[in-house]
Amino acid sequence: MKIYAAGAPLDDEEAIMYLCALLPSPNYLCAVVEPPDPAQDPEQESVRFVRCLGRDLWVFWVPDVSSDQAAAITAACEPIRRWSVEAFTAAVGRALGARVTRVQ
Repeated sequence: MKIYAAGAPLDDEEAIMYLCALLPSPNYLCAVVEPPDPAQDPEQESVRFVRCLGRDLWVFWVPDVSSDQAAAITAACEPIRRWSVEAFTAAVGRALGARVTRVQ
């Protein structure tokens, strides 16, 4: 299982624009479960979280998961009080009972 995390300083407009290009276009920032590209398996989704960590904006996501896995990841991430790559990685691992590798 692979996860992705990317961050950008809030005062770096170019980096924020690049980071936002990674996201779907919801009207709010929260946990987002979106349908995959139509060319991919229709049973697979991506789960994304957007969080402000200090003076940085971060996006955490896990591609190619089932609806049940996306729901389990969302539930495992809800209690996170201090978001970090390590906290997200641990929550995904607990939710899926799998070894998780961060891809940068």
